[in-house]
Amino acid sequence: MPRPAASSRTRRGIVVALAIAAASLVPASAQRHEDAPSPVVQRFLDHPSELHPYEATRHLEAESLGHSGWLDATTRYSAQGGFSYTVTASGGSGFINNHVLKPILQREKQMIESGDSSQSALDEHNYTFSAGADDADGLATVLLQPKRREETLIDGAIHLHQESGRIVRLEGKLAKSPSFWIKRADIVRSYAMLGGANVPVRLETVADMRIFGKAQMRMTYVYASINGVPIAE
Repeated sequence: MPRPAASSRTRRGIVVALAIAAASLVPASAQRHEDAPSPVVQRFLDHPSELHPYEATRHLEAESLGHSGWLDATTRYSAQGGFSYTVTASGGSGFINNHVLKPILQREKQMIESGDSSQSALDEHNYTFSAGADDADGLATVLLQPKRREETLIDGAIHLHQESGRIVRLEGKLAKSPSFWIKRADIVRSYAMLGGANVPVRLETVADMRIFGKAQMRMTYVYASINGVPIAE
């Protein structure tokens, strides 16, 4: 039996589930915990993530509803100019490009412009942090417990560099589904130190949908400059 056609509400749910994961998780304010956290958690809270001025090429690709597509975009951010993007190449499904990938970039732009990114920040306004066991890479695992059931928050964990407290990886699921049609949306986001800044370099998202199977999205970043300093490949 063929699958039912996806409604506009279903498509919106897919876009929101994938786009939330792509939106920048900044800024995180350094607030003290009422109960003293572990040293590595405190180092993380004392050195919150920042949205640094940058220029980067992003490669996005996604599969959903039997279609697949990809696009490359030049993305820029500065405090004065905000976030902007220019699509430089694309291929595959026009549906995926126009209804999934481009809206991901557009939603990130809207969240930064509106200040909504603070509602997804990795800080104590949004999360309770508790230390877990070290992972296989020797990173400190810190469990994230969202303080609200919202589609902008993650129920999962962050993995931190032991000495500096900087984030290396975030993984988990959206604390609340953005649509009835999305049963679960899982996220893995990786970071790296480049040009003296800790920045996202890769994102993978899988949305498990009712009836329509899975929607997957991957995004990688290649930075040309951070804080005005050129970054070698």
